[in-house]
Amino acid sequence: MTALTQTRPLGFHCSALPEPDYWGVPYLVPVRLKGTDGIGELFEYVVTLKTSESYRGRSADPANVDLDKLLGVEATAYVQVRGKYEFVPGMPGNTGAGNVGGHTREISGIIAAARIAGSDGRSIVYELTLRPALYLATQNLNSRGFYGLDVIAITREVMHAYPLQVEYRIGGPAGSGNGYYPTRDYQRQAFESDYTFLRRLCVNAD
Repeated sequence: MTALTQTRPLGFHCSALPEPDYWGVPYLVPVRLKGTDGIGELFEYVVTLKTSESYRGRSADPANVDLDKLLGVEATAYVQVRGKYEFVPGMPGNTGAGNVGGHTREISGIIAAARIAGSDGRSIVYELTLRPALYLATQNLNSRGFYGLDVIAITREVMHAYPLQVEYRIGGPAGSGNGYYPTRDYQRQAFESDYTFLRRLCVNAD
């Protein structure tokens, strides 16, 4: 079995869902995580969850999830990644330490889509699509001009419209050694989404 198809423990948290009940039973139980991501690309993961018959929280019937209230809400999927080696009892020192390199990967984003996928016995199955918050910048179409600004200033102005915390790690054009980008007389966003515009801007930043 390859690393991409191994069964791994899953977790899921979303503030729009009720907390687990007194016994720790979650409102919805994650059963599958499938998706794609890549360098310079916006990831897309579909989290499959189903209602738990043993849930005894104060909330309404877990089969009646208000999907509209989940859209745009932040959520995190947790994937437990096993280490490279297994524990070997009786080994001296820490040479038999188990789960070397093991960790929990967190995939945080917003819920971009939500639907009922069917049923599994007495459980209702839901599918929630998780996208990075920058995905919001793909949902518009804009045409405007920017005058007398450099790439960083243009990027800040575009991102100011979104409720996101942005950390800028910019060192200037490659090989320039000056740490800044030159001011542009005019830069146009031509009937394209903010995300497409920013990608084009960064590719031609020098």
